[in-house]
Amino acid sequence: MNFEILLLLFFLMFISLFYTTSPSYSKEKWAKFALTIFCFAYPFFVENFNWKILLKSIYYIVIPLALWFIYYRIFYWSPENAMNRSLTERFYTILGSYMGLGYLLSLGCFILVERRKWLMVMIIMTIMISLGSRSPLLFSLITILI
Repeated sequence: MNFEILLLLFFLMFISLFYTTSPSYSKEKWAKFALTIFCFAYPFFVENFNWKILLKSIYYIVIPLALWFIYYRIFYWSPENAMNRSLTERFYTILGSYMGLGYLLSLGCFILVERRKWLMVMIIMTIMISLGSRSPLLFSLITILI
């Protein structure tokens, strides 16, 4: 039932492409929403999911990337770097990636809660707070509480 509601929303967004006042932004938003539908359709096509691989990739790839991001963001916005900071710097173009990192960390939280590894859950939530990814953190907390 949830997937059908998502498809209905996708169809309504498609219809809105024809009467929008901002054609370029609406196409971009529609394409990004299509990725969300792909994520929800994934379980229909995959029978087995190896959560150990996901958890290892979170431990060895996502957490180090998140820690690097936190460190570099502190350096980038520091008063000492004010003269060197520019909008054309590569880090400025990836500033929005903290949400993706937070989302992946929240997926790891779900697995760790199921495995009852509370210390790692707390570490990952602390990293999510440090990243500034409030939405994935709130989503994780509400989902875990439910």
